[in-house]
Amino acid sequence: MNCMSREVLHVPLCLVRLVVIADKKKVHEQFPIPLINRLEKHYVSATSLLNDNQKCLTNQLQRWSEKFVTPQRSIRSV
Repeated sequence: MNCMSREVLHVPLCLVRLVVIADKKKVHEQFPIPLINRLEKHYVSATSLLNDNQKCLTNQLQRWSEKFVTPQRSIRSV
């Protein structure tokens, strides 16, 4: 018996798990509200996927890149 079959006394229960991966902003702008309300929501950011060492390295690289692109005020003319 498949999920779609129906009998007089018995209706089989078909469990389906739907996983939607989408940008949070797009979900709120484009998804119908009833669908959003029915979904179990989990928010994932890029930093939540990093371990502590990777987060530390990310912060160091961020600081370095900011220093690298910030112009220095004490440029001497030759």
